[in-house]
Amino acid sequence: MGINGKKVKKILIKGPNWIGDSIISIPVIKSIRQNYPDALIGLVLRKMPAVLLKALPYVNKIYIEDQDNKNIIEEKFEMGIILTNSFSSAFKLWRWGVKERIGYPAEHRGMFLTKKVPLPDNPRSMHLIEEYSKILKVAGMKEFEMKPEYFIPAENLIKADEILIKTGFQNASFLTGVCPGAAYGPAKVWPKERYLNVINRLMKENNSHIIVFGGPKELDIVNFLLKNAIYSAKITSCPAEDILTSAALMKKCGLFITNDTGPMHIAAALGVPVLAIFGSTNPVWTGPLGNKTNVIFEKLDCSPCYDRVCKKNKIKYECLTKISEEYVFKGIEELQVFKKE
Repeated sequence: MGINGKKVKKILIKGPNWIGDSIISIPVIKSIRQNYPDALIGLVLRKMPAVLLKALPYVNKIYIEDQDNKNIIEEKFEMGIILTNSFSSAFKLWRWGVKERIGYPAEHRGMFLTKKVPLPDNPRSMHLIEEYSKILKVAGMKEFEMKPEYFIPAENLIKADEILIKTGFQNASFLTGVCPGAAYGPAKVWPKERYLNVINRLMKENNSHIIVFGGPKELDIVNFLLKNAIYSAKITSCPAEDILTSAALMKKCGLFITNDTGPMHIAAALGVPVLAIFGSTNPVWTGPLGNKTNVIFEKLDCSPCYDRVCKKNKIKYECLTKISEEYVFKGIEELQVFKKE
């Protein structure tokens, strides 16, 4: 396999820009490595995804986009796999001198591609991992099993253990992770009062300890849950700015309840049972991967709209407010994470 019959020795992957998409891309990156076991494979990412994937074993080098341009050019990559659809991503690979550039001809960027992947007739009608897989097919690669996985550095696993000891959670009979916010915007966020009622019930009925996850911009909702939970000794939060230690704590959980977020994909890739609540976005396109996931999605005439903020004039965020606490508990029961007495 290669370019004009020549074996490819250097491959550059332009990875996704967002946390969740980056996690979805891992099986695709693994598949590229399986197709080219001896190649030098570079991965270009923004800063946050680069931190997130620092322990990924399938690439030789991770480059920070717009920071490592000189190093990329000097490496003289022969093949480029472009997982993003932006005009700039195709232009950059062309500017970096990558000989063969393969991706979707979206945003009028076809002039910078040497091989074009046919655009789907119905955008966002298939899962994102299927969209990525079609790029590999056009590149002439064999598709291997697209099984989700994630890798956490050893030092962060140690930090997670230290946090559990410090909070007294190391001997908890059950740990539930909760991710009640979303950096995307309020159109992804299930009401915080309902999250509170769910975690209170989990603590009371299932003797579960709760770990609340959230980024720096979601501290208000995290603190609301910490302040109002019925058992303060059974709830804690994780470091807001340390995503790798957060991932290590997710791995300790027996259940993860979340909006459509990057942490949703991390937990699912780690094999943690995930109950995901979707609002304005589309689980068909970006739902969590794996066989331990359950998605709650209230399909309305206006959904999925992909808006960050609801634009309806009368009933705001109906796609989220129509999802009851009982509906969520039914979804949890279907995951069968709690042993019946």
